[in-house]
Amino acid sequence: MLLNKNEKLLIIVFFYLRHISLNLLVTKKTNSMLDFLIINLGGNNEK
Repeated sequence: MLLNKNEKLLIIVFFYLRHISLNLLVTKKTNSMLDFLIINLGGNNEK
């Protein structure tokens, strides 16, 4: 099943919003996981 760009964007937004709602339930755990991902992605982009 192939998705066009708009469908991929909608899926990304959906999961992003889902992470935010989970973040409200388990703030510390989710924030530390997101910080870890952001730091790793940022470090990879800088290199």
